[in-house]
Amino acid sequence: MTLRPGSFLITRLSFVVLAVVTGMTTARAVGEEMFLDNLGRFEHAPGTAGIVVAAPHGTADTGTIVLARALAKRLGAGIVLATGFMIPDQQFVTRINVNRPTEQVRMAGRLRVLRSPRAELANARYSTLIKETAGGPLRFFLEIHSNSWPEAAGLVLVGTSRVTTTEAFASRPLT
Repeated sequence: MTLRPGSFLITRLSFVVLAVVTGMTTARAVGEEMFLDNLGRFEHAPGTAGIVVAAPHGTADTGTIVLARALAKRLGAGIVLATGFMIPDQQFVTRINVNRPTEQVRMAGRLRVLRSPRAELANARYSTLIKETAGGPLRFFLEIHSNSWPEAAGLVLVGTSRVTTTEAFASRPLT
């Protein structure tokens, strides 16, 4: 039997191949989502296009979820929150850093930071949600963290990307 382009059999085989590939891709995406759901949860909501507030360590960084919600509401910003992503063990707790493709484990007083496939998957999802929530080019992104350093008590620590010190000091305060 000779198969000719445009023939019924070629067309039918093409649809079968397309259905199988689509099914495999969808199953993989659903499997990855279910895997991430077992590790932690993401929550997101749109706001003013291009403005996003995020709390990537909502479980470990005390108070960041409440602060992120309040700032997003005040700014009219979109919001991306992550909770969970902490895996307890009998000897230590592993935290998956959704805002970078690493996880960290504190063992015997030392903090070990390792790259892992599950952290890469969580980071990819977090990054995608930030882009989706922005609804266009990201113009302003504020990521909220907390820490337990005694020397930081009562301070707001600010990290910037592509903002000079002069630009940061020239910014007007929210009123």
